[in-house]
Amino acid sequence: MFDVNFWELLVIGIVALLVFGPDKLPEVARTVGHWAGKARAYVNSIKSDIDREVRLQELQDMMKQNEKHHLYDILEDKKPSTPSAPTTPPKTESKQ
Repeated sequence: MFDVNFWELLVIGIVALLVFGPDKLPEVARTVGHWAGKARAYVNSIKSDIDREVRLQELQDMMKQNEKHHLYDILEDKKPSTPSAPTTPPKTESKQ
């Protein structure tokens, strides 16, 4: 994401040492590290949520596609392949 090389880190460290002093620098470094860790965890959480939602949407799309094909197959199975003769109801004998 950010391309920071060794020399840039060294300059940042020297400036931080001059600004905060040697007594306060370890505490500031811990605080910055703590907040950076929280930010990274938050970003990872958002990434995983987005990935989960994308996978869920893909599965729902696949299920809809499969359902359409399955219904099409069912309709194709119910179509008569050859026309059949009309059926007449059976005659009933009346007793008089």
